[in-house]
Amino acid sequence: MTEYKIYGLRIIGTEDIKYIGRTKFTLSNRWSKHKTNARIDKENNKYNYRTNWINKHKDEIEIFLIEGNIKTKEESCQKEIL
Repeated sequence: MTEYKIYGLRIIGTEDIKYIGRTKFTLSNRWSKHKTNARIDKENNKYNYRTNWINKHKDEIEIFLIEGNIKTKEESCQKEIL
C-alpha cells in the first residue's frame, strides 16, 4: 500500500519553511526531482518563486519530513494545505 508524506524545504539551519509539498516517494527522490525540474525550468526560461529559490540556494536547501504514514491521497492533499 502506498503511503504519503508531507515535507518541507528550507535553508539548512533555519526554521523558515519556503515550500511544503506531498509525495509518495522517498524524500531524497523528491528533492532530486525538484532540482531537476528547477534546472529544466531555468533552461526553458520558465521562472517562478520555487524555481528561482531552488536554483539560487540548491546547495543550502534541506528537505525534511513534516508528517509521514498518511494512508490516502485525499488525506495527504488535505494535510498539505493545512
